[in-house]
Amino acid sequence: MTLIRFLKMSFISGPLMLLSGQTAAATGDGRYLIWGGGQSSCGTWSEAKSTNAFLYTSAKQWLEGYVSAYNRYSWQGKNVASETNGNGMFSWVDDYCAANPTKDISDAANALVIFLSSGPHPNDK
Repeated sequence: MTLIRFLKMSFISGPLMLLSGQTAAATGDGRYLIWGGGQSSCGTWSEAKSTNAFLYTSAKQWLEGYVSAYNRYSWQGKNVASETNGNGMFSWVDDYCAANPTKDISDAANALVIFLSSGPHPNDK
């Protein structure tokens, strides 16, 4: 494809994409695709904490990515977790997963950001 043809196609298709409107990131009933470690169960999180350091570290990194994405795309401030740190978040998920072993880690992450967003944020600068 030549540069001229690419530019012509962009000139025509660009405005059409803008006119098509926004699409939802989730289905009407709130379902969406989870990639990576968030698909694992809370039981896996709890077990990996004591038996599989690599898996537990991977799950913690997935959780940090989830919170980072929440900060970027949903949170109105800079950091929804401004009143804690990684260890505090991991401890909260440890407790959640111990109480809800059949839930997914993504459920725990969502519950975490709901919990974090409900509190005061004096350090969110």
